[in-house]
Amino acid sequence: RETLGVEHAAALEHEPAAARLTTRAADGGGMEHSVPTESSNLSALALRNGGPMRVDDSQADFETRTSDQWVGLMSGVSVPIRGKGRPFGVLSAFSSRSRAFGDDDMNFITSTANILADAIERHRVEEQLAHQGLHDPLTGLPNRVLFMDRLRHALDVAQRDGSLVGVIFCDLDNFKLVNDGLGHSAGD
Repeated sequence: RETLGVEHAAALEHEPAAARLTTRAADGGGMEHSVPTESSNLSALALRNGGPMRVDDSQADFETRTSDQWVGLMSGVSVPIRGKGRPFGVLSAFSSRSRAFGDDDMNFITSTANILADAIERHRVEEQLAHQGLHDPLTGLPNRVLFMDRLRHALDVAQRDGSLVGVIFCDLDNFKLVNDGLGHSAGD
């Protein structure tokens, strides 16, 4: 916000299932908390167009002037935060005064959006690796490592609280015969 000299800035997350952009971080107040991706909102337009969108003077454009988004705002810029598979969201900045966003401004907000995309991508990969280390790839069920961790935790809680813990074990006898006779895909 300070670098761009604007009063409002926000990072909005794209929620494809809900067809919305939802504010996840904001500074300066007055930012919408949820925006339909099919709206004429500047952030939604940047997401749909896949590139930066800016309005230097909302009063100069009839479509912009009649949008509810521009009440008390005169200029703004929105840049998609692009991930490898899909856009993660949009980074937006708005000013209550008319302001021309120059190349340096656009480069700054685009670079910031790219840094956010890299951080989000890295976080998602770390979460995916952690999940893969604790779950069976075929069933998605917790594996032995996660089971042992949860069992240790349950035993610690039971010892501290003076309660009991039970474990049920189920084994399928001769399951090897299914794999050997019908193949691994049938066994799976």
